[in-house]
Amino acid sequence: MPAPVSLSDLLRLSIGTPEVGSVNFGALRALLHGILSHLQIQEVTAELRDEDSDLHDRGAHPQPATFHYMERKVADIEKQVAALSGLPSAAELLERSKTASPGDSPVNDMWQLIVMKKKIEANEDGVSKAMALLQEMLCEINELKKSTKRLEQESQRISGQLSQIDLMELKDKLAGVDKCLKQVDGLGTSLNSLQDRMGRYPSPEELDGFINWDVLQETLVNESNKLHEKLKLSTQQTSETQLRAQSSESEASTKGPAPSNETSAIQQQQLPSPPPRPETWESVGQAEVSVSSPFKPQSPLVPSRPVSSAASSGMERYPETVDALRHIGQLKERHESLEERVKRLEDIAADFAEFDTAAVLQQLAKLKEQLKTINDEKHKDGEFLGRIRRDIQQLQAECERLNTTGKRMMDERDQQEQRLKHIYEAVQKLEEKKADKVHVEMEIDVKADKDALEGKVSRMQFDATTEQLNGMFQDLMSKISGQEQDWQKVVEKISNEMECKLNRIELEPVKRQLEERWNAIRKKLQETTVPYNSDDAAGIRK
Repeated sequence: MPAPVSLSDLLRLSIGTPEVGSVNFGALRALLHGILSHLQIQEVTAELRDEDSDLHDRGAHPQPATFHYMERKVADIEKQVAALSGLPSAAELLERSKTASPGDSPVNDMWQLIVMKKKIEANEDGVSKAMALLQEMLCEINELKKSTKRLEQESQRISGQLSQIDLMELKDKLAGVDKCLKQVDGLGTSLNSLQDRMGRYPSPEELDGFINWDVLQETLVNESNKLHEKLKLSTQQTSETQLRAQSSESEASTKGPAPSNETSAIQQQQLPSPPPRPETWESVGQAEVSVSSPFKPQSPLVPSRPVSSAASSGMERYPETVDALRHIGQLKERHESLEERVKRLEDIAADFAEFDTAAVLQQLAKLKEQLKTINDEKHKDGEFLGRIRRDIQQLQAECERLNTTGKRMMDERDQQEQRLKHIYEAVQKLEEKKADKVHVEMEIDVKADKDALEGKVSRMQFDATTEQLNGMFQDLMSKISGQEQDWQKVVEKISNEMECKLNRIELEPVKRQLEERWNAIRKKLQETTVPYNSDDAAGIRK
């Protein structure tokens, strides 16, 4: 059942299929029929020119295409290869043994051919194994490259972390933490000393039994004012008594002298008794009121004089009391400053109470451990990089040895290619000297007898050529055996080197070089391959 195909698909099938430049006439015919049916112009007629009519009358003979010729040539080459690769039959061996010279042995030649085929197959197996080993080596090289990349990324990450960590700043922070710890210790000692000093002071219950400073100041100020008033009164009374004494003396001088005892007694009687005073100021009052002589007039006393003298005498008599009063006067200011200091210390203590020293010490220990681990990792990374450098140097030496081995193998391959080239040239010469199949058929048609045919064939040249080919094949077999031994050595060396560690970064150029060299060798082998065309003719021209 025909399948529906679009015109665009038919166009692609007709032109460019199966290869570029070829035309599929069946698809093109179907495309043109589809276009005609779609346009409905099947019945439309066209004029045929004279030159076209001549071609139509003569008829066109189909000529085979180029690829058909190539196909036939390839088939011939396949037949020739099959004939060369196949073993001769018993009839052929008998025929060769009849026509062979005394030194030739067709059976020995067949045996050597079989051995050569086996060796070639073994060489092919060795090459396939070597290629498999090379592929495994490339896989391991890729894995080593990935691991090296991971190691480089890890080293870059570690170096970035080390660069981000500022050791000097960390040391400064550690020094600051140590200073804070020392300050905390000093603050604890100062708090203990302050508590000891505060313990020496009396408790508030005990302070309630003491006199308040305001009360003491008020009593002291009131007492001082009262003393000043009493001193003023005493000075006024003394001045009045002195005036009275002067007036009485003047009267007595007018009446007559009187005994001094009486006058002194009268004066004493007339003087009023001094008011009661405190014990501290008793001597001062007595010193101010006493009169040295009734006859000498005394100037009135200044109110400030007895105070200063009393203060000086009180300071001289009671220095401890004066010092205590001075200390009491300074105690309020000291108490206020002490309260401020206590408040500041309480605030500092509260701040340090909130400041967890254990957590700080734990963080400090963690930082020290991290710093130690970083230093250890840095040391390990240095050792690891040293090992990697040594491995890289070893791999470089191994790569140099591999390069020398590869060069030697390439030289041997070039020599082998030269030998194969000589063999191909000899084969071409042999093909040129072969008799033409058409000529042989013509001779057979003419029924040439065997003697005439032998007269046309040079058996000596044929035998010489056969011996030369035999020698060349023997040389080739010996060289192939030597090459097989070299291949075995190379395979063993590669297997031994594969057991060692390889650096993928260093072996990547070697891999590319080997691949390029191998591709070049394959290309040369393909280019130097010469098709061997065999004909059915059995003779050689003179």
